[in-house]
Amino acid sequence: MMGNKGLRSAVLYAAAAALALCVNPETERSVQVSSAQADTARVLIPGGQAVGVALKTQGVLVISRMSRQEVKTPLRVGDVILRVQGHEVLSAQELARRIHETNADSVELSVLRAGREINLKAAAPVSSQDGRRRLGVWVRDSTAGVGTLSYIDPGTQRYGALGHAIVDGDTGDMLSVKDGAILEADVIGVAKGESGRAGELKGSFLKEGRQIGTLCLNSVYGIYGTMEKPPAAQLYPEGL
Repeated sequence: MMGNKGLRSAVLYAAAAALALCVNPETERSVQVSSAQADTARVLIPGGQAVGVALKTQGVLVISRMSRQEVKTPLRVGDVILRVQGHEVLSAQELARRIHETNADSVELSVLRAGREINLKAAAPVSSQDGRRRLGVWVRDSTAGVGTLSYIDPGTQRYGALGHAIVDGDTGDMLSVKDGAILEADVIGVAKGESGRAGELKGSFLKEGRQIGTLCLNSVYGIYGTMEKPPAAQLYPEGL
């Protein structure tokens, strides 16, 4: 069995390894953290506070294909559309606009599929319903929810939260991050967990939009970023 010291080192190493991929928004330099640094004694402020999480995906995620599409599409559920005709796609609205304005029966797409970027040619027929060209798929470009802050590193203001990845509710795929934020949240309800079903926090945060940090990484260990404003009600503000 792993002792407390070994467990603490393992947790710190996992957090450091994840944060090594984050980029400091002020210097735009990757934070490099070695395993030796991770083993060095550090002080972390434990979390536990509810936070709102708003995530903007890289490209747009295909979540389903239209059941009555007018033409077959090479796109699959779980594909991430990155570019249309060489132009980067930042939102679902931009995707729809570019497809329609191309005014061609087919378009060239750059797609991320199973971690590999590929190029596809997809039909873009005119819809009989509204006269706009469409790919025949439903897409998503963002998600939001409420989670729990895990810790803050007072030395770097880096934080970790959730303890698990943010996945798409329709595809089950882990969402890639283009940018995002964590916000102050008010918990308005709690759904108790049961065997085979996780519990759930119900909160409100988008209306006020009080941002307290940025989000730069979504991983199997949780989400990571930089804290801009310390959350309220810290039980151990000096850290442990």
